Amino acid sequence: MISRDPVPIRQEGGRRWLAIVVIAAFVGILTIRSIATFWTDFLWFSDLGQSGTWRTLIFTRVWLVLAASAVAIVLFWINLAVADRLSPRTGSFSGSPDEELLERFQEWVGPRVRWVRLAVAGFFGLMVGLGASQWWRDWLLFRHGGTFGIEDPIYGNDVGVYVFDLPFYRDLFGWTFQLFLVIALVTAALHYLNGGIQVQRSVSAGVKVHLSVLFAALALLKAFGYWLDRWELLYSERGQVIGASFTDINAQRPALNLLIIVSVIAAVILLVNIRLKGWTLPIVAVGLWLLTSIGVGGIYPAIVQRFQVQPDELNKEIEFVAHNIEFTREAYGLTNIEVQDFAASSALTAADLEDNSDTIDNIRLWDPSVLFTTYQQLQAIVTFYDVSDVDVDRYRVDGELTQVMVSSRNLDEESIPAPGWVNERLVYTHGFGAVLSPANNVTVEGQPDFVKVIDFGIA
Repeated sequence: MISRDPVPIRQEGGRRWLAIVVIAAFVGILTIRSIATFWTDFLWFSDLGQSGTWRTLIFTRVWLVLAASAVAIVLFWINLAVADRLSPRTGSFSGSPDEELLERFQEWVGPRVRWVRLAVAGFFGLMVGLGASQWWRDWLLFRHGGTFGIEDPIYGNDVGVYVFDLPFYRDLFGWTFQLFLVIALVTAALHYLNGGIQVQRSVSAGVKVHLSVLFAALALLKAFGYWLDRWELLYSERGQVIGASFTDINAQRPALNLLIIVSVIAAVILLVNIRLKGWTLPIVAVGLWLLTSIGVGGIYPAIVQRFQVQPDELNKEIEFVAHNIEFTREAYGLTNIEVQDFAASSALTAADLEDNSDTIDNIRLWDPSVLFTTYQQLQAIVTFYDVSDVDVDRYRVDGELTQVMVSSRNLDEESIPAPGWVNERLVYTHGFGAVLSPANNVTVEGQPDFVKVIDFGIA
């Protein structure tokens, strides 16, 4: 027989106050540090004349968190209230392995159920709502973006949809799916504590309705996620170029379309199952979804890529490579270039060489791929400097137009000793520079003939 006699608890007032003081001190340290970071960022932006930018970032994050938290709290509260209404606390747990735990829970919650419900909704709603602070960049692009007047050749959407809208849609989907998943778990836990779900016994009809609706909402949200996945195929890295490839359009997209249909069917099955006994149909729907996701969504595209595309890649991918070239030209403003044929001649004379001395004197001898390694060895100087790449350009050096090899020496933040605010913003702030050497000259040691980056103008 289970004994419910109260267990005497020793009064440990001293330890309790010590724990309170330690927790308060810890919270105070975190608060002071946050305030210091907040104020330092304000001073930093103000010094750069960007106070308006700072206010926009702060207020955007704040109102996004407040709006998301408010929505989450309301949804949590509604579902907790519905759970209390559908599975009232009856106190009938005879034979339950957690009988004592459930009865004590109901005895404690009973007099204060509204406050507990509000506290639980507030806690989980705030935790989920805090994630919205990361949307600020995508939200600002979505809010203030626009159109490019150029349609993509796959879906016919304006390019602005993918640049300004899609990132925010993805944030919104991920957050909403997480919200409903947490709501479903918390609601199921409350149904269990209220007696609506009993181990080794049936689930009450009201609980079944409630959970079925929540899981159906998750299935519909997943269908929306698959729809976004279709658009994100335009960012695919499968194949030789960035963008949708033959496999993406002819295998991956049909698979995603099928997964959308399966997800909608699963949602319908969950709602229909409300009037049926048991959970057989939902289990079948979940199994069908898993089979489709693994087989059609993963294996089938891999087979198409391996056995249909790779043996004939040039013919299969030529259309999609053309799309990549077309939109790359659009992005760099290279669509209005006039192409002219140049008939080269090998009949050069001394007069020709003299007339084209600027070109002859600037014939490039250095290979950028070889010079890149040389620049790293000679100009990185210390471990926290980095030379990223080498480019070819023209500058006036000592008054003469000169073809040069040029690179930038940057500070590698990940290699800064003892990284922190002081080192990153006050100590290791110098050392950035340009590395410049003529394209057609070397020193007697065979190294680049570096030019001091002073008193030269851009050609």
